[in-house]
Amino acid sequence: MLARLRAVQTPLQPAVALRKLVGCAAAGASNQLRADACDLIDPSARVDVLASLTAPVRAQLSSVKGLFPDAPESLAAFPSMPKAQRCEYAKLVGRQLQVGKVELAAAVRGGGTVFAIAKSSDRQREVWHGTVVSGAAATPPPPPCIASPAALVDLEGSVDRPVLLSKKDAKCYFDQLQLPEHLRPFFGRPSLRVHELIRHSRLPLADLRRLLAPVMASLGCPWDELLRLDPAVFPVSRCWPMGFSWSSFVAQSHLLSCCREAGLSEAMALADNRPSPLSMGEVFSLATDDVMHFTQNDPGLSKGRMGLLDEAMEDGGVARNDAKSLVAVRSGTAIGIDLCDGAFLAPHAPKLALVLSGAAALVDQPPLSPSGTSALLGHFTWFGLLARPMLSSFAEIYGRTTLPGLHSETPLSRRDLAELMAFVCLLPLCEADLSRPWSDLLGATDASVDFGFGACVAQCSPDRSRELGRLAERRGDYVRLDRLADGEDSDDEPERTRIGKPHRLGIPKRAFRTVISARKNYDGHAGALETSALVLFVKWLLRSTKRHAKRTVVLVDAKAIVGAATKGRTSAVSIQREIRQLSALTLAGDLHMRYVYVPSEDNPADAPSRGKPSRARLRAPRRLGVRSKFT
Repeated sequence: MLARLRAVQTPLQPAVALRKLVGCAAAGASNQLRADACDLIDPSARVDVLASLTAPVRAQLSSVKGLFPDAPESLAAFPSMPKAQRCEYAKLVGRQLQVGKVELAAAVRGGGTVFAIAKSSDRQREVWHGTVVSGAAATPPPPPCIASPAALVDLEGSVDRPVLLSKKDAKCYFDQLQLPEHLRPFFGRPSLRVHELIRHSRLPLADLRRLLAPVMASLGCPWDELLRLDPAVFPVSRCWPMGFSWSSFVAQSHLLSCCREAGLSEAMALADNRPSPLSMGEVFSLATDDVMHFTQNDPGLSKGRMGLLDEAMEDGGVARNDAKSLVAVRSGTAIGIDLCDGAFLAPHAPKLALVLSGAAALVDQPPLSPSGTSALLGHFTWFGLLARPMLSSFAEIYGRTTLPGLHSETPLSRRDLAELMAFVCLLPLCEADLSRPWSDLLGATDASVDFGFGACVAQCSPDRSRELGRLAERRGDYVRLDRLADGEDSDDEPERTRIGKPHRLGIPKRAFRTVISARKNYDGHAGALETSALVLFVKWLLRSTKRHAKRTVVLVDAKAIVGAATKGRTSAVSIQREIRQLSALTLAGDLHMRYVYVPSEDNPADAPSRGKPSRARLRAPRRLGVRSKFT
């Protein structure tokens, strides 16, 4: 980490860095809208995305009632542009009219204000404030492939066989996506007077007259009368705007269709909401406007696939930002995460330097607002997704994000500061080693309130471990053990009906041997006991350095514990202490744990958790001078 930070330019002063992290660095003039600093694409609204959507979604978007079933009239009332920014706003609208991003209307049925967000290189991104309109819209489907650092951790590579990164970026992507004409009245922007457009838009009068033709037709007045009345006119979006709840789904759906045309199927996608691909030889991940492609030391495959993707994006009408393209590189940045030498993932070095500099200002317990706290936690959490156990540092700090007064600043408490600084101190561990192999041991844990804790292990090939690891975090997926013939294993229990998709493990309970069967020395919540069983099992793993730095699968029969252990944090006070213990041990051993749900009747650790004596298990035969694999 230190070597990467040395390559970064001198970071900002701590106080300035902190303000930037919480979104207040540009509280002065730098956050004022500057028309010429906003990026646009010509022409805008060039891509008809409806063909990329499923038939039910297309049908829903084909009518106003489908998207806005009960739109209130109050949607049409939204804040106007501040007087100090109206001149720059009119200039921006003029530029947007030229490229076709907006059109003019005499009235709207909904809308929101616009604001500027600072980008790198002194540029700005104009964002439409669509919170209220989004609230009136139907709930959108989730994006088909949700990329995050947690998904990228499943990549496999090493210095000898590095992961190669390729990347394609869509230029001003939301501005390219055409919004259906019948929906546009709900996407109004702050109004301007006709004379403000004439004075500040920098458009030729003939062009402005042509663009105002729909307004004249709506009001039923000629040009001279329009100039005399000087009515307010509304810029209306012709594109799916950034800031609307459906826009990310629509944008990603079209980009995913381009990936399909290039030969990248959903089965190859690394995403939080999908099982990991069986093979990591070629995979891809999709952000809203980025396609990230990964291969294992195969530059020819990378270059060929990127050529196909270029053709698919061109056929789909998507303009690329070639300045951000990468092809078959061992080191590069994707979704704010650095791939380093094809062998490990780490936080983006410049952002990491900014976080460390800003953290120095936290020592003085500066006042933070709920919105500022959320922004700061957003940066920390994004890094923490590379090593989820680090997120157990946070508990009380989340309460600050829900305090009344979104922008009201209050000093950090000592507890809040302790949680933030604990995370900062652990940042050297916030890296993902892609060379960690899959373990040849499959674990299972359980706990009972009557006796205590149990844990078992079975021999399992790394390929089988990888296949089982794909089921971690997947709702509705669970594993089943094999049943032996009647009487062969008295531990076998009848299967009970479960909701979800079962996956046959291919081994019976007898293949597992007991490694822990311990009586509890305290009475606690059932969830706390289940988590303590996991803690004991991880301690057992760490007793041998051969089991360190592995990707290890563990079967657990409590869904709540599977979720909490996987996320690395929980709001349940009853198990917070145990989750933190588990996180500390996992980080110490550089383990990548994969927790998979198993029904209680299939859990081989059920018997030892109840103090039942170990029965005969299937063991590798002992040979003279050779230790059993299970000893």
